[in-house]
Amino acid sequence: MRRGPVHLQGLLMGLTTLAISSCGDDSPTQPGESSYCIDYRDYLHLAASVDTPGLAYRVAVSGTFAYVADGVSGLQVIDITNSQSPQILGSVDTPGEAHGVAVQGTFAYVADNLSGLQVIDIIDPTNPRIVGSVDTPGEARGVAVSGTHAYVADLRHGLQVIDITSPQSPQIVGSVDTPSWAFGVTVSGSYAYVADRFSGLQMIDISNPQNPQIVGNLDTPGEARGVAVVGTHAYIADFDSGLQVLPLQCSH
Repeated sequence: MRRGPVHLQGLLMGLTTLAISSCGDDSPTQPGESSYCIDYRDYLHLAASVDTPGLAYRVAVSGTFAYVADGVSGLQVIDITNSQSPQILGSVDTPGEAHGVAVQGTFAYVADNLSGLQVIDIIDPTNPRIVGSVDTPGEARGVAVSGTHAYVADLRHGLQVIDITSPQSPQIVGSVDTPSWAFGVTVSGSYAYVADRFSGLQMIDISNPQNPQIVGNLDTPGEARGVAVVGTHAYIADFDSGLQVLPLQCSH
């Protein structure tokens, strides 16, 4: 990992500026700077692991628990109180294949491939229970939750918007087709961002959940499979083209 110099001024050594960079970074220091390098490999190591019975596709973390979408083995609930020794506490099989998961409050929302969205009560982590579901027209691969709505990346059927005001009775209230295959989704403000395989990133206005609209797109060189948004940038997992960082022009 490479990182350019970070300047720390003011209280550090009076007016002295310290340039911190990764070891091997050849970024030049400025006049009057001292330099110090950090080998980030010293801080990145495997702390622990726990095997799951299926194929772990996605994970969401809330409090002291990790929730793993585990393919044909449904949802796995893992206690991460001790990060050195995670333990599976409970699980629930889902009717399809769990590909994505999001957590809000006492519910986990699972994108369950051909079985749409599964709503799981996780108030008792040792005994998670499916309490609601709604089928989607495509293959539910990713899910994000914001407020009273869940947003499902539904492969060939784009983005599905689902009202979860009543978790026991979720209802599809809107949708928008995307040019390619919707694999992943995240929500920031009044926009949903969809990783749309061969069509890169699709930016969708969800201010009216009943009528979501694509308002922008940015192509990527590979196959967009996952997306995260922080601040004014989107970060795309682009399959055989690694990580793509895309600037977002619209303010949200």
